[in-house]
Amino acid sequence: MVSNITQGLFQQKDSSAIAKAFISSFVAESFFVDMVRTLLFPADFNKGFLSEQNTAIEYIKDFFIDLSRQCDQLNIPNAKLIKNNIRLSSTILNIRESGSTIIDYENVFQHLTSLDLGQQKLIQKAITTKLNDIKEFRASTETILSNIQAFREINNITAGLNAIDFFGEYASKPDVSVFEALKLWKETMVLNYNELSKLNTADKLEGEKDYFIIGGSKESSRDLAKAFVHYLKTGYSFFKTGFDLFDHNIEGFESSSVHLISAPSNHGKSLFMINLINTLIRANIADFEEDDTILFMTLEDNIYKVMRRYISIFGNYKQDVVINFWKRCNEAFKSQALYSDDNILDAKIEDMFFNLFDASVRTTTKGKVKIALRHAPENIFSAGDLSKFIDVLRVEGHKVRAVVVDYVDTMAPTVVKKWSNSEYEVQG
Repeated sequence: MVSNITQGLFQQKDSSAIAKAFISSFVAESFFVDMVRTLLFPADFNKGFLSEQNTAIEYIKDFFIDLSRQCDQLNIPNAKLIKNNIRLSSTILNIRESGSTIIDYENVFQHLTSLDLGQQKLIQKAITTKLNDIKEFRASTETILSNIQAFREINNITAGLNAIDFFGEYASKPDVSVFEALKLWKETMVLNYNELSKLNTADKLEGEKDYFIIGGSKESSRDLAKAFVHYLKTGYSFFKTGFDLFDHNIEGFESSSVHLISAPSNHGKSLFMINLINTLIRANIADFEEDDTILFMTLEDNIYKVMRRYISIFGNYKQDVVINFWKRCNEAFKSQALYSDDNILDAKIEDMFFNLFDASVRTTTKGKVKIALRHAPENIFSAGDLSKFIDVLRVEGHKVRAVVVDYVDTMAPTVVKKWSNSEYEVQG
């Protein structure tokens, strides 16, 4: 959603002040004290944390390499001191890789004899605040792995962070108009909304869990109950449709559900879906909140024809009456072009359309819920594009509660996978 020129300028930036602010958490002395304290605890690091193909030790090693590289790229202050701490942590990790009890709080200085004063103080702080049991070790290890995951996610959103930096530089230039600045700010916000989907760690911190432990202790049941309360209060929606077919057989529509309506061509699928939106709004009007929006995405019909169907269905007008109104307006404009060039006819027809829209769609929605209509060509618009457009709507203040895609089979794949050999074709 960001222009090519602007995106190119983002990529040309060597460093980001905001990225530095994030990385500073991973180069602070307290972070390395926590790391060393955990590395010196005599317990199996890999057991129970990650798969054998991606062990905790390998995960942390890769993190140290990436962190050192980021210090160079972002010109982090005190880079020499930070790299010393990285080397110290890496050395301890390499030693304990041969065995979890080789190096610990008691013998660490025997294994590491050539330490500078800063490294000695760091280890001493880790010993002073050492972990006391396996439960503390597991909690500390989980925190470290979550921090590393957060670091990787920060690296993935660098484009968005640079975009915010660039906006500050660009908008402060004297030759940049307020309209150019506003346009760039919108592009920047859309880009960063797209980046939000990469912040899985932040979702977990906000209470969204991607796993549950059930049937164990009473504490696990309590945690599960709290998670469900949070989800039902903030992340769950349920709608009656007004159609017995759905409300009696599948008990309406709920969050995170996908329903496919299938039939041959010209059997009324599009009309049925618009009717479905109409009855859904009417049946749940009291539950909608300000800025709630239903997105109707059409990959076939002209958007003006779609709007004509909305007028007919929401206003309970016969379709042929609405079509004839379209035609009569067009004929009137043709006559105006021949005999007059004033705008009186424009104003009159504009008022007629205003009253038509107001009496049909807005009367049904009562101003509580909006409908976003979007058209895109066949075989071009993908699920990824749909996700980005929802981000655009969010930036503009619309809370998308439901999405209807007309002719989903004409969507393009988000990613086209290219096979490196013909094995897929051979095997079918």
